[in-house]
Amino acid sequence: MNLPSLFRQYNTQHFAGQIPLIPVRWNSRLRTTAGACHYRRGWDGKAIPNHIALNPHILRGDPDKLRDTLLHEMTHALLTSKYGKRVGHNAEFHRVLSQALGRSSTRCHSYDIAHLQRWEICCKSCGRLGAFRSRRSSSLRRKVHAICGSDLYYRENREYSL
Repeated sequence: MNLPSLFRQYNTQHFAGQIPLIPVRWNSRLRTTAGACHYRRGWDGKAIPNHIALNPHILRGDPDKLRDTLLHEMTHALLTSKYGKRVGHNAEFHRVLSQALGRSSTRCHSYDIAHLQRWEICCKSCGRLGAFRSRRSSSLRRKVHAICGSDLYYRENREYSL
């Protein structure tokens, strides 16, 4: 897929060409998200969209996910360029994204990303699995399992495929 062409096409079709032309590229280092809109500071201190990164592990081969994610990140870029600051998932964001998608926008994504996470958190006593993580944090040593109170540990994810 030619990402810059898709960006220009969607910018014209869905945003009336209001988004400044910024690079869109694949970033295989993304592990917990399908995409990200990155910013820089202008000379006046205001946020300016810099580029959009998309996760090829989640989006390649699925045009619908790619379209939805790119429109999501382009909505961030549009509102950031409009207000000069990063805009989260507020009511205006969902209104603009819903209009671009042609359907309701209520959440980000629910794509399966467990296979992208190298580590899973486990309970030493009951063996229950918790959340998946891309890297280990030393703060886990101070945490206990909410259900049984035992210590937690990291285990390599058997589904990890990168």
